[in-house]
Amino acid sequence: MNTIKTGDIVGHWNWGEGHVLNAVPTQAEVPEEWQHDWQSVVLVQFPEWNNACMWVLDVDLDVITAA
Repeated sequence: MNTIKTGDIVGHWNWGEGHVLNAVPTQAEVPEEWQHDWQSVVLVQFPEWNNACMWVLDVDLDVITAA
């Protein structure tokens, strides 16, 4: 079960600290390459990477500050 929530501040092993924008996407919201596993990804914005927004696996995230 996904414990990451929209609004959480999270850490990613490669991308660093980010802000969760969508923790419970629908299958239609995720890119085609994630649609087979859409319940395992969340959309995160990473300020250190020019505010890039990326879909990442929830298991690769650690909650720093809960929403």
